[in-house]
This record gives sequence, structure tokens and C-alpha cells, in this order.
Amino acid sequence: MSDLGITGKTHPFSWTWVFIAAGVITVAELAIALALAPAVLTGRLASPMLQMRLQMIMHLASFYAGGLAIGVISPGIRLKEPAVGAALSVFLVMLMGIFMPMRFFEFSLMKMALAGGIAAALAASGAFTGERLMGNVRGQKANERTRRLGAGSGLEVPTSSSFTSNIKR
Repeated sequence: MSDLGITGKTHPFSWTWVFIAAGVITVAELAIALALAPAVLTGRLASPMLQMRLQMIMHLASFYAGGLAIGVISPGIRLKEPAVGAALSVFLVMLMGIFMPMRFFEFSLMKMALAGGIAAALAASGAFTGERLMGNVRGQKANERTRRLGAGSGLEVPTSSSFTSNIKR
């Protein structure tokens, strides 16, 4: 088991899952947009700042939700791919700066690094949560408990592989 508490099977890095993650993040943003549509569409009643905050919440939540979905649906453990997929989706949005005449949309490496880093962190934490829900990784508290009690004390959190190995005996 690693420092992250990874108990499931890890796989080599997959660009296919990066592109799937970028697509899932886009779908997650669309789903969140549909849920928040009444609040966003009441723009005539709300200030532009409220609309921008709702859009930011929608955008940031989509990275976490997309990472969570990948953590749940991917075979084995995929923690890096959703993070890279989120950074890729930010990069694609930042490319609009090349085609847009407005200064606000101008591409800059600083914006890319900051936004890509935030998106990658949210997607990775979502993926970790998804993998944890699937039982592929343990939470931090389980790791601390195992270290304090000592591995092999019989008080570790059981995994599906430990159940199957006990059945085969």
C-alpha cells in the first residue's frame, strides 16, 4: 500500500483517459448548468456579479464532479488523468484568447498555470474521492490508524481482496 492509501490496482498513465476526463468535465459542467439554469437565467433580476459567481461555482464544481465521475467509472485507479484532463480543458478555453479580440481573453502563461493548477487540484481531489468511494484508496484517517496500530495487527480496514482471499482458504 502506498502513502496515499492505494489498495487497488494501478495502471500506467493513459492519454485516452485524459481525453475522456476532459469530455466528462464538459458534460458535468453542462449538467450543473442545467441545474443552475433558473438562477442564471434570472439575470434580469440579479446583478452581473451574482451571475459571474454562479458561473464560477458551476465551472469549478464541474472539475471536481468530472474527477469524481472518472474515479468511479474508470477501471483501477486513475488519479493523474482527471487532473491532466482538467488542465487540458482549461488550456482549450485559454486558446480562445488567440481568436478573441478582447484583452480579457488574452492568453498568458500565468493565467494558464493558475487556472490549470486549480482545475487539476479539483479534478484530482474529485478522482481521489471517487476512488475512495469505490474502495480503491483508503482515507487519510485509515492510514493513520494503520500506522498507529501497526500493520498486521488485524485491525486494518478490510478490502475486497482480503475478503476474497479469506473465502478461498
